[in-house]
Parts: sequence; structure tokens; C-alpha cells
Amino acid sequence: MQYIDHDTIEVYAATRPAHWRDIPVTSEQPSPDHAPLLEDIPEPPYRQHVGWEYVEPVVEPPQSITMRQLIVGLAMEGWITWPEAEAWADRSALPAAVTDVIDAMPAEERPAARITARIMSAAERDNALLIGAAMAAQPEATEAEIHSLLAESFTRWSKL
Repeated sequence: MQYIDHDTIEVYAATRPAHWRDIPVTSEQPSPDHAPLLEDIPEPPYRQHVGWEYVEPVVEPPQSITMRQLIVGLAMEGWITWPEAEAWADRSALPAAVTDVIDAMPAEERPAARITARIMSAAERDNALLIGAAMAAQPEATEAEIHSLLAESFTRWSKL
């Protein structure tokens, strides 16, 4: 219970936050064995507490990002050059790293991979072309490290 003097009940009831509306307001004085506690006030839904220590909510890496986020992220981190990024964005050419991966694919898969790389609207984290490009950029990395690298990169790039 929240306790408040009688004169301010009407003003307080009208102005308190929406997520507090379920807490009754009374002008009665608390009994000595029950005083208002912080636990009586609900925590806003966007915060989580463990004891008195704030804990950041766990955010899963996105499974996909837009092509703009992918191209800008790759250029910002030096995986491709800015001129390559601009050419890819206007669909006039693919970056060398992407064409190297496509050229290493079986001949029958290359046309579909080129078309996909040029016109896809979203980049999926488990896309074979992206995984191949990441492996070409990080040849010493294991498959698990590549998936972790892509998850971390997608998390950063999703904010661009």
C-alpha cells in the first residue's frame, strides 16, 4: 500500500504512472506492523533486478539484418572497401571478397549466388555465402568461431 494524506489523493490518483494504477491509494495511516515497502511498487517492465544489482537483459543476436546494415558494417570494419560498398549498394559490382567466394563455388551454383548477392534485401546469419566470405577473411578460424564472429557482427551491425 502507498500512504498519502487525504488532500492530495485526487491529484495523485490522476497523475501517477500507468503501471502504478493497480496500487491502491488510501489516506489511512499504516499500522505499526506494516509500513509501505518498495516491494509493493511494481518494477517497470524494461528493468530487471537481482537483489540491488541491475542486470542487463540478455539480447539474442539477430538472425538477419538489412543489406544496408551488412554493407555499411562490412565497410566500417574493413572487410570490404568503401568504393566496393558503394558499388555493391548501387548493384553495379560485387566486392572482391564476395566474388572470390562465388568463384570457389561449383559452376552450377555461381549464377544463383551472384544474383542473390546483388539483389537480396536481407542478410541471414546462416547464409552459405556469408559464412564462406567470413571463412575466407578468417582462414584460421574454426566453424564455431565463424558463427560466433557473425553473431557478434550482426549484433553490432543491426544498430547501424
